[in-house]
Amino acid sequence: MKIVFGGVLLLAVAMGIGRFSYTPMLPFMQANLHLSNSTAGFIALSNYFGYFIGSMLCTFSLFKNKQLSLVVMIWISSLSIILLGFTENMILIFIGRFISGLASAIIFIFTTQIILTYIQSIQKNSYAGYLYSGVGIGIVGSSILLILFSSHLHLDGLWTLLASTSLILGLIGY
Repeated sequence: MKIVFGGVLLLAVAMGIGRFSYTPMLPFMQANLHLSNSTAGFIALSNYFGYFIGSMLCTFSLFKNKQLSLVVMIWISSLSIILLGFTENMILIFIGRFISGLASAIIFIFTTQIILTYIQSIQKNSYAGYLYSGVGIGIVGSSILLILFSSHLHLDGLWTLLASTSLILGLIGY
């Protein structure tokens, strides 16, 4: 069950923080960066496009060692998230969200491949539900963090909090 719990944490990082934390962060970004709805949509699109490219990259044999790729993507995901807190440059924000999406896809796909293979090997197929709960845990957890700290931290601090949480949970899960 310890291995499945690690997978839960990795999916919380990949999806809950790397992909979906943008939604509760959006009001703070719009207020602080004066983003139009259109610009906010393009930022979201860059993350979706990164996710698409990341998922497509997983279909090729570019990644010889999935476990090493996971740890590298955990770091890349966290760095791309922290970047968002320290720039107001829209190009860098688009790039940061793109990279976050790309890393999230790779983490999600490799984690599910590794953990589902393990679950099948121990013949506990019902554990797959636990694994996928990581997505919801990450979404709810990142939202709660933002609610708890939004009155104490500025935009850069909130992104730093999410990036730090992502890195810690990712390395524990790995």
